[in-house]
Amino acid sequence: MDRAIDFEALTPDQLEQVLGAAERRIAQLRWLQVQAIRSAIRRQVPLGDGCRTTAEWIRGRVDTTPETARSLEAVADLDQAALDRALEDGVAGFDRVAEAARGSSTDLAPHLDIAGMRRVAARRHRVSRDQEIAAHRTKSVTYQRDLFGTVGHLRADGPAIDTDLIYGAIRDVADQLPRAPRPEPRAAREFDSLLALALNRGAPSDGSAKVETGDRRPVATVFIDAVEAATTNGEAGAWTASGSRVGPNTLERILCDGVVELTAVTSDGTPLAVGTARSATPPRTRRYVLARDGGCAADGCTSMTRLQPHHIRPRSQLGDNHPDNLTTLCWFHHHVVVHGRRFRIDPDSPTL
Repeated sequence: MDRAIDFEALTPDQLEQVLGAAERRIAQLRWLQVQAIRSAIRRQVPLGDGCRTTAEWIRGRVDTTPETARSLEAVADLDQAALDRALEDGVAGFDRVAEAARGSSTDLAPHLDIAGMRRVAARRHRVSRDQEIAAHRTKSVTYQRDLFGTVGHLRADGPAIDTDLIYGAIRDVADQLPRAPRPEPRAAREFDSLLALALNRGAPSDGSAKVETGDRRPVATVFIDAVEAATTNGEAGAWTASGSRVGPNTLERILCDGVVELTAVTSDGTPLAVGTARSATPPRTRRYVLARDGGCAADGCTSMTRLQPHHIRPRSQLGDNHPDNLTTLCWFHHHVVVHGRRFRIDPDSPTL
């Protein structure tokens, strides 16, 4: 491709021509990669290099995504002359050829887009009884934290009909959550809805996914390295009994309305002070504040359920449990909006 092209001087038709020519060149270069991969497979190079799959071997040699590596493997495995010619001549894009290869077909379906090809392939896919049994036997929920223990990854695998029901419940609850002051990704709302379901003490008797009952406050045992926490303003040196690392935002949330047991330790793990599990807000004060406010104080929120007292001046900044320092928020505005997204309460007008 000529680097001297003045793209701003090109007409729309010329831009489309450049785009199409580039795609044809990409297809032809992918054809070269496929030939190299086939030769490596015939010589058992991936196996000799200790790779479990050809796609794994490809990813180790080419800076590409797992999906692209699997696509290259699928095209190389099928080894159909018609697909090879389409790539070599640049008459079909690599993604289209890869979808045909996944379906063990030479039909490039020019009348369909890539999504349409995938739908057709899915309808033709056969599901045996053994595969259905295997899906039930291998269903699982896996959880792991990142290297620093600050981000958790949750994944569920199982029969599609069951995961559809689970995801449907998550979507239903996400639709019921109040709106945040600023737009948020749908995926973030769905995570919040999953947390709301986890905090709910019991499902409604009618089997619906509505989150209306219960208010399980976070109960946490937090260990604090006195030196690290003091020198980093609480950004380091704090962790829970399960090993999760927590920062100042999470500590403020737990201290605001959780049940917490704090243990201060030295850098070598020697306990300096061991606290007892206690509620952040005395029960009597909590009941008074909730009754006084009669609902969530956030602007526009009419929630009367899952209400929690919030410290206008955080306890980490010497805020006390006096009712004048407390206002009522629903779980969503308290946990997600204020502590999660760092919106602040106006002390003179305790609304968001």
